[in-house]
Amino acid sequence: MSLKSVITRIFFPLKCPLCGELVPLSDEVCPCCRGELRKVSHDYCIHCAADYSKCSCAPDKPKLDSVAAVCYYSGKARWQIALFKFAFQKNLASTLSLEMSERAAEAFSNVNFDLVTYVPISEKSLEKRGFNQSELLAKGVAERLFVPLQKTLLKIKETEFQHTLGEKERLSNLEGAFGLSDNVSVRGKTVLLCDDIKTTGATLKECSDVLYKNGAEKVCCLVYAVTDYMSDF
Repeated sequence: MSLKSVITRIFFPLKCPLCGELVPLSDEVCPCCRGELRKVSHDYCIHCAADYSKCSCAPDKPKLDSVAAVCYYSGKARWQIALFKFAFQKNLASTLSLEMSERAAEAFSNVNFDLVTYVPISEKSLEKRGFNQSELLAKGVAERLFVPLQKTLLKIKETEFQHTLGEKERLSNLEGAFGLSDNVSVRGKTVLLCDDIKTTGATLKECSDVLYKNGAEKVCCLVYAVTDYMSDF
């Protein structure tokens, strides 16, 4: 945090967007709300990011090579992401990306990444929202891991919003929706692909497939929250 930001926070204390309590200088959410997050345990499935007891992997579902998540998409985590994406509280990106970078350092401790990238959104969505939440998260992760951030993917086809669809529809909705950005090479690279939420994994799988088809050596995925299929649907 810059000196200017610290001084501003001293004279104009920040209130937690989830409960209204005053927030410490070093955070964007109060400790109580942060403590209520349901964290993913260390004993988790690398293909779906959930605890093994809640593993959602199945033959008919997308299986990622390697994915890690900070917490489950419920309670305060759901509120945080809603405020971040739909109430335009971009300041939350700093806190969320900090937790994501810590999770990445732990989950992928034996991986040397060449670049950090992110799931793209359409030009229409970008114009409407004004920012890509996944890009902001990836930027924070890249800075904390000291790995270059690079835009590698484009959304080349308009699709229905994933959250409006059922599980089967989500899997087909994104077919052919993504492509590699112009003048970008990922050949031989080890890539960390970031997004805010993993539900079925269809988005991450489509993006990973594009990177692999264009020569990426390895693609690891990192999200802030993962759906708990046993309680969230």
